[in-house]
Amino acid sequence: MTDNTLHQWFGTTYFYTGLPTGERSASLSNCVRLLRDFTGGQDVRAKFMLTGTDKFSRTKVLGGATLQRFEHAVDAGDYSSVLLSTGSVEDPSLMLSVQLLHDQGQLHEALQAEFQSGPRSTSETRILEGYSIALWEALAPQYAFTVLAGSFSQVSQELSFVPVRPWDAERDAREEDRLFRLQSIRHLLGSHVHGASWAVFLGAALVERLGGFRSVSTNAPVETVLELPHGGAYLRLTNDPAPQGGELFAERAPVLESYLRTLLP
Repeated sequence: MTDNTLHQWFGTTYFYTGLPTGERSASLSNCVRLLRDFTGGQDVRAKFMLTGTDKFSRTKVLGGATLQRFEHAVDAGDYSSVLLSTGSVEDPSLMLSVQLLHDQGQLHEALQAEFQSGPRSTSETRILEGYSIALWEALAPQYAFTVLAGSFSQVSQELSFVPVRPWDAERDAREEDRLFRLQSIRHLLGSHVHGASWAVFLGAALVERLGGFRSVSTNAPVETVLELPHGGAYLRLTNDPAPQGGELFAERAPVLESYLRTLLP
């Protein structure tokens, strides 16, 4: 049964992966094609942030010569951030935000999609899941996790590890301590995990530390375990969406976190 304690939610999958500079443009082109395929051939629009600035360019539709120019600019290190989206400008169906960290040789991917409640809620979550698994195959990350939460600020908090709360809301010291601890160890994520989420993607090295895929598929306290390309494993906490802040997540997440304890920093 779907967790109805929250009436709408937002979903994001965040990937931790390192790609050599020469492979970035090809990988991002694959992301563009995946976005187009998953939305039935919709146009993929892009905004770019030039390296050393804090402003995005005008939105452009990627295809043909525009996509080739995009690939060359990525290889040249012209961009520090790229935002890809499908659907209407006012109501995008899928968004892919890419940070290009040139000085660290890392490519961090964040797939962001907004979900609404109602009969389509579970199927929309499956779109996020399917695209995330396809991205996993294309990018071969070390680790990824999917956050479902009742507001975009809650999702942003879980990705940035920075507490976000209205000025008049009561302070949650325990939650703030958790987020500050994650801030201090975020450079270890990839070789470690940050904790329990509605969906957890484990790379081959993490799967081996849990005893291999057969052990994970047998012992992980989740409703679904899938084998991923590149020796990974996908753990779905519940088959119906379980947003953070809801009763179902609060009940199941601590058990998963205990199982993942050897992977925590």
